[in-house]
Amino acid sequence: MGFASERPDKQYREGPDNLWAVAPGNYFVIECKNEVKENRNCISQSETGQMNNTYNWFNTRYPHSKATYIMIIPTTYVDNRGGFNCSVGIIKDSNLKKLKNNIENFVNDLISNNFKNINENEIAKILALHGLNYNAFSATYLEKPQYIQISKDIIR
Repeated sequence: MGFASERPDKQYREGPDNLWAVAPGNYFVIECKNEVKENRNCISQSETGQMNNTYNWFNTRYPHSKATYIMIIPTTYVDNRGGFNCSVGIIKDSNLKKLKNNIENFVNDLISNNFKNINENEIAKILALHGLNYNAFSATYLEKPQYIQISKDIIR
C-alpha cells in the first residue's frame, strides 16, 4: 500500500505489533490479537492495558506526531474492567477479510495495467478505489469500541 512500516514489538521487544507511517507526521499504531478465538465476546482488561501501554510508548517516541490506534480483534465489546486511554479503532474479522480482498483487488488492478505506463496518480486512484489510502482507511475498516457491562465469566 506504500506505507513505510516496522514491527517494533518483534524488532525491539517494545511498542506495537505494527507501526505504519501513513502520511508525514501521521501513523497507524496497530496491535494484532491473532490468537484470540473468533467467538470471543469482549476485549479483555489486559488487552486494553496493552493498547494503553502502546499509546504511552508512541507518545514518548513520537511526541509531535499524530496516531490512529488500531486493534485487530474479533469483537468491539470492551470488558467492563478495562478501557482505552485513547481513541481506538477496531478491525473485526469481517473488515479484515474486506481489507485482504481489497488488497488483492488492488494488486489485480495493478497487474492488469501496463507497469511501464502507470504513474503515481494512477496508483493513487486505484488505492482510493479500494479504500486503501490514508484518507479512506479509517472510514472503510475501523469500528468504534463498545462499552457494556459484561460478566467476568464470559472472558475465555
